[in-house]
Amino acid sequence: MFCQDRTSKQRLSSVMTFNVSKDILEASKLHHKLCFSLAGVSDLIAAEGKYHLPCLSSFKRSTSKVKEDFHTSQDLPLIWLSSELMYAAQKGHVLRLSDVWDRYVNLSEEANTVIPKSFVSRRTTFREKLQSRVGDTILFVRPDGGTSQRETLLVPSKYTGNAVSGLTDEADEQLTMPRFGPEEDIFLSLVHVALKLRGDLLDKPGHVGFEVSIGNALSCVPETVYMFLKLLYGGPCQLEIEPCVAKEDDTKLEQQVLSSAQDMVYGVSGGSKLTPKHIGLGSTLHQTTRSKELVEMFHKAGHTLSYHQVLQLDTTLAKSTIKSMNPNTGAVIPPNLVPDRFLFYTADNIDILDETLDGKETFHATQLAAWQRGPSADVKWGQHGSF
Repeated sequence: MFCQDRTSKQRLSSVMTFNVSKDILEASKLHHKLCFSLAGVSDLIAAEGKYHLPCLSSFKRSTSKVKEDFHTSQDLPLIWLSSELMYAAQKGHVLRLSDVWDRYVNLSEEANTVIPKSFVSRRTTFREKLQSRVGDTILFVRPDGGTSQRETLLVPSKYTGNAVSGLTDEADEQLTMPRFGPEEDIFLSLVHVALKLRGDLLDKPGHVGFEVSIGNALSCVPETVYMFLKLLYGGPCQLEIEPCVAKEDDTKLEQQVLSSAQDMVYGVSGGSKLTPKHIGLGSTLHQTTRSKELVEMFHKAGHTLSYHQVLQLDTTLAKSTIKSMNPNTGAVIPPNLVPDRFLFYTADNIDILDETLDGKETFHATQLAAWQRGPSADVKWGQHGSF
């Protein structure tokens, strides 16, 4: 009765009581499909109505929500249309506002209701009313140029991973409005690429260590973003098997790509995901200049941590140093040294102003550096205090 799926393996139940029949018939008046298929039925027992229990539960939930909404808006076709738009958003379909309006007109004719005059005289009122019902699930976007310059598009905002699947040619019997295909306008292609990259950026975890290197930068950048920026900066020759640029130029290109990609990771996450660039550049800039204004200027441009975050970083590093210090000797054991691996030491004298007339204000010290071969033991933020 509800899904019209005769191939389902779920057990079919029959309507056996007048209460169930009455409840379904009353609720069907609020359903834009069943209100017509059950229009001439007064007794589901006599009509031998059958249903799947999960379908009945889903039907009750949807109609109860429509009933609640109907008490506030009194516009049943708009409620039905909102449900169809939510389904389209879940599937990642992009729709034209003009097609959505045509669907609303059809639903109003089927429900035998009068379209509000404010909708007819001013289409913006219809769009605003629709926006208030779908919330943040759907974005109403108007392209700046192209063939659809004055055409408003409805783009799913939360289902970024599924937005690309809307480009397939698979038929969707549940979709009641024509979807907007990328072959009709290049704008939709840009929308789907942007949503795909944004979804990948949000799914990729940020950098969680003190170590700053190219490998660490690569690990926090999605492959799709890296490939996109490399094509953007390097051109179509990046698709060729043989290298199309010199090694020096390729190194410079990789630096540009990783710099922009890390800015995207930091920017899309709203500053919640850190990258080696933002950690290293922010800390280096502060240690070199000790200028709060300069750090904040670079932060506003999206290139470094904020000044407050840099101070938190310094505090975390200080706690890490204190925790690794031997309380008896005062010697600090660097946390990135790997246990049970051969250790090398390099020592050198540091003599400053060692030749003075009275021998005062001179400085004599010995600097000792410990180093190992192989990968270091990276330090996570949470191991030595919060950041």
